[in-house]
Amino acid sequence: MTNTLAKLVGSRICHDLSSPIGAINNGVELLSLSNGSTTDEIELIGQSAEAASARIMFFRIAYGGAQDGQIARASEITNILEQMSKSGKYTYVWNSRDAVVRLDTQAAFLAIQCLETCLTTGGEIVIEEQDGSWSLSAKGKNIRLNKTLWASLADPSLSEDVTSAEVQFALLPLALSEMGRSLSYDASPNQFSISY
Repeated sequence: MTNTLAKLVGSRICHDLSSPIGAINNGVELLSLSNGSTTDEIELIGQSAEAASARIMFFRIAYGGAQDGQIARASEITNILEQMSKSGKYTYVWNSRDAVVRLDTQAAFLAIQCLETCLTTGGEIVIEEQDGSWSLSAKGKNIRLNKTLWASLADPSLSEDVTSAEVQFALLPLALSEMGRSLSYDASPNQFSISY
């Protein structure tokens, strides 16, 4: 019940935030139409609203609830990741089937957030799924990892208290357990890979 309640709260927060962000996007579009041109300030507001909207959609999948059998379309997922890539710090490559079960997508999004913590100066995250097996790799300069956090993904009994910035490390093992899967990882100086 507690895990379900947390997912419902996550969904509710994301749902309630998406409407005002959408209104900002609409307002920026109306301003640009009424002026016939856009100023740098209006463009910045529009870009910021688009980035916030993409991040909220990402969070809704990563932290929200999903009904049994609910599907996420590859076009929806790639759109979210493309919008997030516009920030310039990370790029994402999604290689999967056209339709993915929402729980699989949730686990992948939590894993993406875990990998982002390794890429302190940015980099590329590649997400691949083949016949139900997932592999994600992070490539960048100076990959850093908290060994205790990463060890707790493979063995949840080693988990430590996590901060709000590390909550994905506590939630990913729960999602994988629900899927009947376990995680393994491999690290090198410029690449970090996980699979489940």
